[in-house]
Amino acid sequence: MDKESLLTGDNAAFLDEKYLAWLDDPNSVDSQWAKVFEELDKDSVTNYTPQQEQPSTVFQARTGGGSIVSASVAHRQAKVAQLINAFRVRGHTEANIDPLGRRIILQHPELDPEYYGLTESDLDHVVSGTGVFGVGEFISLRALISRMRRAYCGGFGVEFMNINDPEKKKWLQRRFETLHDSPILDTEQQLRLLRHLADAENFEQLLHNRYPGTKRFSIEGAEPLIPLLASLIDHLSEDGAQRVMLGMAHRGRLNVLANILNKPIRYIIDEFDDESHRVFERSGDVKYHLGYSNHFVTTSGDKVRVTLAFNPSHLEAVNPVVEGRSRARQDQIGAGGEKAIVPLLLHGDA
Repeated sequence: MDKESLLTGDNAAFLDEKYLAWLDDPNSVDSQWAKVFEELDKDSVTNYTPQQEQPSTVFQARTGGGSIVSASVAHRQAKVAQLINAFRVRGHTEANIDPLGRRIILQHPELDPEYYGLTESDLDHVVSGTGVFGVGEFISLRALISRMRRAYCGGFGVEFMNINDPEKKKWLQRRFETLHDSPILDTEQQLRLLRHLADAENFEQLLHNRYPGTKRFSIEGAEPLIPLLASLIDHLSEDGAQRVMLGMAHRGRLNVLANILNKPIRYIIDEFDDESHRVFERSGDVKYHLGYSNHFVTTSGDKVRVTLAFNPSHLEAVNPVVEGRSRARQDQIGAGGEKAIVPLLLHGDA
């Protein structure tokens, strides 16, 4: 909200009414307005005299005659705006991304309120929440900083302010800054994802115990990829996806085949036992190049066709193949094809 524009047009009369009501009974107005009136009364210049030009509103007179906000309030808000931007730009540098707690997090100076001249006494002042998603018009500075820390210095880091498209940037800001306002997963969803995680771990243990010392591009350390893909396909199905065209490298490929595309484990075991030579006339790491296609059943019971593209040794060469196949199927469908067919690419280092 632009406080400078509050006294224009009908706003002045409205503000007078609110302010006079608050003077008569502080409990008669909304708590947010009460905080504003208290804050501005505290910080405003009170040397108004009758000889000065008569302000156009009662509230303007009580706050110094020239502006609804005093210089100190305006300066504080400017510093707050800088701090908000710093969290969006630098917040990832203090993200707590080490589940073992061994990473030393060094505080970035631009994320410290004191860097902008904001003191401990400023933290309990009410500031404008305009421009920050998920907050009201006014919020205490302490609560605002806590919210920005949860959004940008929590369990993941995000670096996105270099995006040139303002709409895309705003979309991301809204997502990050409101993510912690509601539970992400209910109990049923948590149990389902736990089952996917356990399946991923059990599959790796099977291969490890059965083929010790054999070269395998294990998913170990990145098992959450399986519940992540399962959850992603669920959401894509809700948005109308009928088929997911998947391209990925060697790492974790067998686990994805087994637990997302439901390729029979017997087939994968045969490939380890060099039974595949009957078909391919060779063995080795050919199983990490194979594709597959099958249905994935979502939580709502819908079926989404998931197709994993065959991979060459030049791993990133699969990307244009997946995109081209997806575009061709989208064009065949026509209107709505871009939602029905979804290309999904995983980098080998991801």
